[in-house]
Amino acid sequence: MNGKRDQRPPSSPRACERVTLSARNLAATMAVSALLLAGCGGPKGEPTTQAEPTAVPVTVATVKAVQLPRSILATGTLNARDDVMLTPKVDGRVIALHADVGDRLAPGAPLLDLDPTDLQLAVLEAKRAMDAELAPLGLTALPPGPLDAKAMEEVPSVQVVEVSRRNAERKYNLWKNANTSSQGEMLAAELDLKAAVANKKLAIANAESRLAAARLRKAALATAEQRLADTHLFVPPAPAGGSDVKYAVAQRMISVGEMIRAFPTANVFRLVIDDTLKLRVAVPEKHIPDVAVGQTVDVTVEAYSTATFTGKVARINPTVDTTTRTFMAEIAVPNTDGKLKAGGFARAAVRLRTDTATTVPNAALVSFAGVNKVFVAVGGKAKAVPVTVGHRDKEWVEVTGDLPANATIITSGFSQLVDGGPIRVR
Repeated sequence: MNGKRDQRPPSSPRACERVTLSARNLAATMAVSALLLAGCGGPKGEPTTQAEPTAVPVTVATVKAVQLPRSILATGTLNARDDVMLTPKVDGRVIALHADVGDRLAPGAPLLDLDPTDLQLAVLEAKRAMDAELAPLGLTALPPGPLDAKAMEEVPSVQVVEVSRRNAERKYNLWKNANTSSQGEMLAAELDLKAAVANKKLAIANAESRLAAARLRKAALATAEQRLADTHLFVPPAPAGGSDVKYAVAQRMISVGEMIRAFPTANVFRLVIDDTLKLRVAVPEKHIPDVAVGQTVDVTVEAYSTATFTGKVARINPTVDTTTRTFMAEIAVPNTDGKLKAGGFARAAVRLRTDTATTVPNAALVSFAGVNKVFVAVGGKAKAVPVTVGHRDKEWVEVTGDLPANATIITSGFSQLVDGGPIRVR
């Protein structure tokens, strides 16, 4: 009208739509602002009340101090105190057996007999040879020592030459005292006497030679008799220091009727003394200062899982194996009741000392990624304490760490438990 443009909003449908969308955006912005103000405590910044964390129900136990013996653990094989392989010293066919596997025999008990026929003949032959040497001497038995002068004079061959000597001596004395004897006759009588004396000396020498030969035959006879005795095999004598010892037959490798050859050697019986067993174990060289002869050792075997056998360290090898870096210790384990068997596997715990150790139930130990810890209940909350694990038992485990004496240890509820979280003892 007066030339000015009309300032009224357009009344087209698109313009109305833009106005409606702007109103909606403003309303949404105001709603978000209201929510943010409510979360921040309202316009005045006052805090709002949040829900408290739920207490985790747990069970607890008390840390215990126990007297724990310290020991070195090792494994090894049980060996018999003595292990003997027996072989007859002579050839022969087995005609009798007197023992079998499992028998317990005293020293001197018979084990087997071999056919003695050939060796009996050898003894008879040697005796006849000795008698043949003694007969010219007029003896029926070999004297214990050399013959004295009187005994030598009684030897038949010596008696014969003695008679000749006396006759020559008589003739010589007759010619010597006779005034009618010529120088030639006198010389002949003297020579006959000298010859008779020499013959007697020779006879005595021959008798001594016969006696020496008889002694040689006697030695051959003793050898033959010993070989005959060796057709019987006996349990060997007890080792030094053993009293009332019995051998157990561990193996019998021969039967009646079999032929035994002394060479090459053929073992026929294996005997063991198992009243005390020797357990040999390899101990790491770092324990050289800890192990000493006489220390008590607890020995266990699979056959008696609930039993413990007590032994003593008997010997220590003075050298270290350069390959394994261990040294051998021999443990004497009494076995008078025969429960343990030679050749069996055994575990040994060499007692060193007794310490006071801190222990917790096995259920209280939490392990994750190689880290061990326990949770301590302090003021209604859980506190995680890192620990180092030591000796384990069926019901408890030794731990070392910052644990107060008589601390209360959590034993369950770990899936919901966090360090510092509230707990509730069930």
